[in-house]
Amino acid sequence: LDCSTTSSTAIAWDVAGRSVAHASVPIATTSPAPGHAEQDPEAWWSASVEALRRCSVALNGRQVDALGITFQRETFTLLDQHMEPVRPAILWYDDRAVEHVAQLRDRLDHEDVLRTTGKHLDITATAARLLWLRQHEPAVLDRACYLADVPAFLSQRLTGHLATVVCGVDTTGLVTLDGAWWPAPLQAAGCPQLKLPRLLPALTVAGELSPVAAGLCALPAGLPVILAGGDGHCFVHAALALAGGKAGATLTLGTSAILGIPTEQALTGQAFRTLLGCTPGTYTLESVIQCGSATLSWFDDVFDTSHQTAAEWDTLVQDV
Repeated sequence: LDCSTTSSTAIAWDVAGRSVAHASVPIATTSPAPGHAEQDPEAWWSASVEALRRCSVALNGRQVDALGITFQRETFTLLDQHMEPVRPAILWYDDRAVEHVAQLRDRLDHEDVLRTTGKHLDITATAARLLWLRQHEPAVLDRACYLADVPAFLSQRLTGHLATVVCGVDTTGLVTLDGAWWPAPLQAAGCPQLKLPRLLPALTVAGELSPVAAGLCALPAGLPVILAGGDGHCFVHAALALAGGKAGATLTLGTSAILGIPTEQALTGQAFRTLLGCTPGTYTLESVIQCGSATLSWFDDVFDTSHQTAAEWDTLVQDV
């Protein structure tokens, strides 16, 4: 299951690595103010349930051995004591917290943050968005008990366990390069009371599919639910596998454009952020352009490029 920015997609693979069933259900995004991007966490759940159900039905009774989950990174929601969302989720490309990054830098040493987490204090940092909420929606934060990213929310609904995976949630800036929660950003954002999900290594079983969730998804109860990693993390892991573990770099072209350089050293620098790899002891140095294919869509809309095919554009850009 890939619960991504625009849809939740379920794909069934056989042991030879062949796709044998597929289903995808869209997820709507809202922008209540300029620069804001939000989703209803219940839409993650309903889209995921429907995608899994359709995929399972398409298998015509074939045995399913496990359910793996990958997901859009940095997006998070806040849950109350009953594990219900207290507000819409804030998406990874939301840029409401520009001014709050500067406030955070007055409270946290940027170089210390970079050394500790491998991440920069920028608008993708969860702490900056929490600081925005503390200043603009304090009553909401006072109701919140838990902070949950996409896999934690789905894990709780599927298994009853609020858990996330280190190679994915590390993009929030709340995780050290050693793979542990780092409380300093939450304290700096004025949210020390927020409880965090159980933090799991990559490819770890978060729990078993509950009977209720199994019935909704048309899957067997007790099925192991495995948190594989963030979508970008899993992409690099798969590219390395296909390249025999010797890929020099990866390029992801989606809503964002991402350059990834795999390494076995936890290097840090101003030109990239350092991610924890899906394999223990590995890392990815990642540079991101937040609007990747979205920029191409804008270009197409503004300049009416419909007379050029994608293949023709590929040929033209080779000379640029």
